[in-house]
Amino acid sequence: MLLIRSALLLRFIDVQDLVGNVMKKTLAAQGIFLTGERLISLVSQASAVILISRFLGQEVFGEYAVVLTWTALFQMIANFGLSECISREIGKDLEGSQRLVSHSLMLTIIIAAISSGVMLLAASLAQYPSRQMTLLQWAILILFPASTIATCRAVLIGHKRVEYMLLVAAAENLLFVPAAIYCALHGADLLYLIGAIIASKVTAALLSLIIVHRVASPILWHFDRQLLSGLFFITVPFGLNSLIVFPFVRFDIILLSKMTTMAAVGVYSAAAKLMEVLLVVPIVFFAIMLPQVARHMTHMTGESLDRLQLSFERYFMIVIPIGVGTICFAQPAILLLYGAAFVDSILLLKIHMVAYLILTTDVAFSLVLKAAGFQKNDLYVSIVTAASNILLNLFLIPPYGVIGASIALVSTVLVSALLRFGFLSRYVVSLKWMSFIQGPLLLSVGVTTTIVLLNDLVPFPVLGILYVVCYAGLAVAFLNAGRTLLKEGIG
Repeated sequence: MLLIRSALLLRFIDVQDLVGNVMKKTLAAQGIFLTGERLISLVSQASAVILISRFLGQEVFGEYAVVLTWTALFQMIANFGLSECISREIGKDLEGSQRLVSHSLMLTIIIAAISSGVMLLAASLAQYPSRQMTLLQWAILILFPASTIATCRAVLIGHKRVEYMLLVAAAENLLFVPAAIYCALHGADLLYLIGAIIASKVTAALLSLIIVHRVASPILWHFDRQLLSGLFFITVPFGLNSLIVFPFVRFDIILLSKMTTMAAVGVYSAAAKLMEVLLVVPIVFFAIMLPQVARHMTHMTGESLDRLQLSFERYFMIVIPIGVGTICFAQPAILLLYGAAFVDSILLLKIHMVAYLILTTDVAFSLVLKAAGFQKNDLYVSIVTAASNILLNLFLIPPYGVIGASIALVSTVLVSALLRFGFLSRYVVSLKWMSFIQGPLLLSVGVTTTIVLLNDLVPFPVLGILYVVCYAGLAVAFLNAGRTLLKEGIG
């Protein structure tokens, strides 16, 4: 019924009246819409994670985390870099996007089918217990709708109509959240929750296709073999990058599930999931800025370079205090969200947030490389870092367990950032990266150092609000990005 109503809404309401022209076109507005869509999904997923960990314990949470890890891994593989490729290509040529959209969806279906078979084979080779295997086999059905949603999102980003993804996220999570609450409170089998995820993803995928057809680009199924093969070859560097990059982020959980207990996986995943939620900012920034930076790199002028640098200043002004603040408030955050049973996750969260700070910088480097057409070089960096991460995990997990996996993560994202920075500075473009980073870093460290003195006197939520208010005030007073953002807001 929700899907039918949404379709009728799109058919009979003039989409030009839905949002103003300014809201449709500005990067800030598109960033807010995409962030809102991601936050709806992440908040609902985080709620499920917290409920399962609190009511069903570390063991069941570990089983759920393994399912999420496998499905997220193969969702990335099933997408095969199509999202990045499509948004970049549409950003370059908006008028010629109609045939590109249709063939991108065809390619999405083909690659999702292949990925489903590979996931089934890989899960079988992993030789999990029968209960875990049943969960993974059902989770394979998530790949098709999830890949379709990702492709449609990329099309809407390229057309600057990503506000409609809020509707998609709302429809998806209206089905998922009640199921998660029911499973946690009534101790239901995780298979019911997997079924709810599949149903919600299918609903969201159908709605995404309707929206793309109505407001972005009509979906016409005229098969052009040459265009499909050409699109595939353009996508290959992006796809290979996703095949390599994502496993090194997720390999730790898969390896932990085979070399330690599900309870240990649960403790580790509690920290990892919080980091993933906070990664919404760099993910949204990358998605929104890729077509824009590609346009700037194609027609580079002094003015476009200034705009590019200002965008990165604002990005670091936001992500750095998130990382530093979470390190400072790791203990109360873990205890509030997961409870005392997950006290071992506190140190892990601090280590993960060090990786987060490095990774947010690496995302910016990768963005510029891909936008400038150096995706093959970006791929080479990913190969080196993926190999080093796998080796470090194999070496560090047996003696050190979850701590070893966390150290391996920090080490490999550091290697990745250094390699990309070296190539970027030498062969592509030299930006003022240190000036982007040092101001927000000094301010956030200074504020947390002061606020931590009130740790025993003020409740954690109040401390968090105080941190945000103090940092925001200092950012407006001392950072160029803060001052210009305030002026634009006032204007």
